[in-house]
Amino acid sequence: LRPGLKWSDGTPLTTEHVLFWYEDILLNQELTPVIDDDMAPGGEPLKVTADDDFTFRMQFAVPYPTIVDILPSQAPWSPKQYLSQWHINYNEEADAKAADENFGAWYEAFLYHADATETQQDAELPVLGAWIFASQDTQGNTRYTRNPYFWGVDPEGQQLPYVDELEKLVVENREVLTAKTLSGEATHHSWFLTLADFPLYKQNEATGNYTTRLHPDLRASEMGFAFNYTHADEVLRELFNDIRWRQALSHAIDRAEINELRFAGLGVPRNPIMHPGPAFWEDGLDQYYTEFDVDKANALLDEIGLAYDSAGEFRLRPDGAPLALTMEVDAGRADLSEIGNLIKNYWAAVGVNISVKGQDQQFFMQRMRANEHDIGVWAIGGSSEPYSRQNEPIRYRPPWHWPTTPLGGPLWRQWLDTDGVEGVEPPDIIKELWDVTVEWQQEPFGTDRYNELGYQMLEINAENAWLIGTVGLVPRVSIISNTVRNHPTEEDILSIEYDMWTYHLMQQWWIEA
Repeated sequence: LRPGLKWSDGTPLTTEHVLFWYEDILLNQELTPVIDDDMAPGGEPLKVTADDDFTFRMQFAVPYPTIVDILPSQAPWSPKQYLSQWHINYNEEADAKAADENFGAWYEAFLYHADATETQQDAELPVLGAWIFASQDTQGNTRYTRNPYFWGVDPEGQQLPYVDELEKLVVENREVLTAKTLSGEATHHSWFLTLADFPLYKQNEATGNYTTRLHPDLRASEMGFAFNYTHADEVLRELFNDIRWRQALSHAIDRAEINELRFAGLGVPRNPIMHPGPAFWEDGLDQYYTEFDVDKANALLDEIGLAYDSAGEFRLRPDGAPLALTMEVDAGRADLSEIGNLIKNYWAAVGVNISVKGQDQQFFMQRMRANEHDIGVWAIGGSSEPYSRQNEPIRYRPPWHWPTTPLGGPLWRQWLDTDGVEGVEPPDIIKELWDVTVEWQQEPFGTDRYNELGYQMLEINAENAWLIGTVGLVPRVSIISNTVRNHPTEEDILSIEYDMWTYHLMQQWWIEA
């Protein structure tokens, strides 16, 4: 730790805060019932010790060079000086204090006050970032104020950030968002802009005194899906695990049409494999089974033995019952529903009957965790090499998303996480894939073995098509007020800061009066 760093309340950052995070949060069963793999490589939690106030050591059960990539995004410290009042190890009255705040137990109150994410509610929580959460009203409008102890300075020695206050405003709908943008009321935003918005915003730049940009984006697929490979229905489970089924339905999708209709032809029809760039990338890995070929799709479905019904409209299951599936999507994501309905029509053309059902996000996430869904849908980000290495290769092993949102095969993941105590045993190819991803994360970056494993991880996924995509690498639209200075003028990749897409290093911006 660098001497002189301070929390936003002025308390120096020391290894005391590291040990608090490790001993009292990470190793506490009530606060951390399950330690994530990234802090327990090899199946054993890391060990942390402190040499002095500014030096600490992390030890792992296996070689773990990836920790260097992980630490910048998962800082191993927490403000003990503030949070200990809700921790039972430091306050024997912590349960009573929690009850006074209408929490059922001390750890519920602790987690509430420790939350520094976009759902943060405690404005007193010390932080190290450039701005401090100040308030959030009942509409969700959030205000942040300048951190007087922020560690960053500019080349002249002036403390950052330059901007004293941030406001993240929530509007009723896209129409209001558009109106406020066109009238120049927004300083910057990108989160809900689409390529369909680009011409309108571009035409009104002078009126609104802003600039509209297109940025490259690494999202592997704007909409992707997986079948539930551990479905409770034995017939569907066997069907979903037949590679011919996945090949057929992938070939039945007209990705070029989706690209034109939804993304002005600016995306790339592809499956959700990592974008080109890594040393182990090979052209074509993202193109397996993406050729639009209705004849091939029909031939594969016929080969499986899926006969048509008496009307010749839709196919039957192998047991003779009607084949009818549900694709559940987040009701708040109209873009996913629109692409889902295009896929519905494509699949109907080869005799596969699905319905697209908008659900409350929390409800359908619960259904996925309960292994009750047919088809899991999401926007497929998090597939890049840095993300997969630093966090978890969520797009390359079951359940092809975070375990809390299992798109496909949730019971496989349970089996893998519990060494076979719970869940359903996966096929050998999944076990092999799991071992490859684990070893890849542990291998030093850039070695021959690292690249060999990285290629295997992509190739196994590409060949087996457990996660199927539509169109990816679609440019992202942003607008920024012409009053904002000192931001990148190149149309570079956006980053996420304060739960919004933005240009990198907002603390360096300043506003021209």
